[in-house]
Amino acid sequence: MNKTLKLFVSVIGVIASISLIIASTGLQAPGRMMMSSDVHRYVGGDAYNFIMESNLRAADIIVAELVSAIYLIGGLIMLLISLLGVAGSIQNKKSPVKPRESEAAL
Repeated sequence: MNKTLKLFVSVIGVIASISLIIASTGLQAPGRMMMSSDVHRYVGGDAYNFIMESNLRAADIIVAELVSAIYLIGGLIMLLISLLGVAGSIQNKKSPVKPRESEAAL
């Protein structure tokens, strides 16, 4: 793979990873407070409705925080790999040193 293509792919990776990190900070979990007006389904008995609604709310909160953590970790790993690719494609590679004639004879 030539250096220009490797640099281009690495820069795209850096941009994608930064967007994942920003997306992870932008995701918001639903509020932890629950009012009686938040109960959307009536199954029978107010206490039972609150128990069901709190379980659903807890699942929403867990999923939102899990997705945020996955985006953050994935973005950080992608950023590290992309920065390594950028550093590898920018690095000046020196031509191999030719051995001296006296060393070649040994």
